[in-house]
Amino acid sequence: MSRARRVRKHLTAAQLAQRVTAARWLTLGSLVLLIGAIASRMLSGTTSPMMLLPALLPLLIFVPGAWRSDPRSLALLCFVCLLYFCVITVRLFAPDRTPFDVVAMIAVVTLFVAAMLLTRWRKQQLRDADSTGDSPRE
Repeated sequence: MSRARRVRKHLTAAQLAQRVTAARWLTLGSLVLLIGAIASRMLSGTTSPMMLLPALLPLLIFVPGAWRSDPRSLALLCFVCLLYFCVITVRLFAPDRTPFDVVAMIAVVTLFVAAMLLTRWRKQQLRDADSTGDSPRE
């Protein structure tokens, strides 16, 4: 038996459901905040509004998967967050930094952590539901 298996704390179904619910709402909230911060920065500057779709499309693709708490979609969302993190980090060190960049950085870090935890807990919830034959609560 590996060390990870021995150390892992086994959660009850109620505790797991609480964590999944909290992480789901934190993921959705930070996703909306990130989309809003990016859109606000683009619309408040000299960027053309036509550039909104290419800038936000990678995030908008994952909204249905985040809403359903699909572990596969959430894992892919974490990879997309890393790309946004790189771009926002560069913007934070630029001379024309705006408060929207700071909000976007907080949102992207929160989104990454919340989606990663939601992926783990939701997989565990689905695995436990499959082993008992119950359907998991949303």
